[in-house]
Amino acid sequence: MVAPCTSRKEDKSSNDLFITPIEALNAIKPYLMKDLVDHRVTDVLDPCSGLGDISHWLSQNTTCNIIANELYPCPDRSKLVFQPHYEQDFLDDNNTIPIADVILANAPYNKAVEFVLKGFDYSSIQWHFLRLSFLESQTRFQQLFNLGKLTDVYIFTFRVSCDKGYDREETANSVCYAWYRFDKYYCGQPKLHWLTKGGM
Repeated sequence: MVAPCTSRKEDKSSNDLFITPIEALNAIKPYLMKDLVDHRVTDVLDPCSGLGDISHWLSQNTTCNIIANELYPCPDRSKLVFQPHYEQDFLDDNNTIPIADVILANAPYNKAVEFVLKGFDYSSIQWHFLRLSFLESQTRFQQLFNLGKLTDVYIFTFRVSCDKGYDREETANSVCYAWYRFDKYYCGQPKLHWLTKGGM
């Protein structure tokens, strides 16, 4: 999966991907787990799984059935921490990716709006890991936020750095991230939450 701060290269051999760090997943765990229990979730879809870090974390922390998809597969399967079930374009109407109860994703930043809107065809509830600056932009407001489907924004109180590429190279691109929760059947204003190191 690509970092929220970059665009994914339209090339299957691209090394332009950034890994969702474990600290970002652990930080949202109490809220996500409550969501999974409250909605009796059985199937979780990771639509842009990259090397499989989100799917692997889900497999270690939940009993849910995980559906992993990646459009640009890693050429060296030994680097994967979770094998994708599908290798299809999530945004293509003709793909065969099954529906799920919840989506958990680190979507390509330049396609994040498309991923959220398309995601409602697959699940009523979505969690997306994106830069806090995703809240900006008149275009995003008109296309997405104006719909009132954003229920919660979980803002990190600390900077997050995402390792880069198939070899997980350390980067110095620490920026402010947030988890965004969307609900297809919600209509209103979002609530703000803060994620701190070591707990709620």
